[in-house]
Amino acid sequence: MEYYQLRSAGKDIDFLFTPEDFFRLAAWYPEQVAGERIVLGTLECWRQVRGCTYEQLEEGALETRYYRVLTREKLLLLKALAVDQEKNQHDIFLLAKQIQKHLQQEQ
Repeated sequence: MEYYQLRSAGKDIDFLFTPEDFFRLAAWYPEQVAGERIVLGTLECWRQVRGCTYEQLEEGALETRYYRVLTREKLLLLKALAVDQEKNQHDIFLLAKQIQKHLQQEQ
């Protein structure tokens, strides 16, 4: 959300890993594994998010120097899958509005 300048980052930073990298990290920090995620301070390292894997979400991801950023559309999907959380309802509105603006600019 912060990458797209929609709102400031929350208390943690989420990263989605390939299965191989997730299990490698889990071997280094077994006491930090909590189901589908590894918590390292403010970093949350996920094997999958709301049932979506790295492979399902990586298409179209934006490349930065150290990591990839999900597309707005994939981020919107994840927020919609977690719509039961109030924060995500507002995020859905912000993302949808920005996607709509982007689409209008393309016309």
